[in-house]
Amino acid sequence: IEEARIKAITSASTAMVRLYWNVGKKIVEKQESSSWGANVIEKLAKDIQSAFPAYKGFSRANLFHMRSFYLAYSKSLD
Repeated sequence: IEEARIKAITSASTAMVRLYWNVGKKIVEKQESSSWGANVIEKLAKDIQSAFPAYKGFSRANLFHMRSFYLAYSKSLD
């Protein structure tokens, strides 16, 4: 039981890291291709919260964290 619980937690954590990575990557790509500014991240946060009100963790600040996460670790993969 404990082993299955740990596997479930690990899988969920891996999925969240992938989600944050992908959101950060998309934000960076959009900013590079269309000169996105901070206001667009704020609008994106509102759009996500409006479309998925039950989902937590997509505030303006968290989107900036996802972007920073992607930028910090994508450079280490080059």
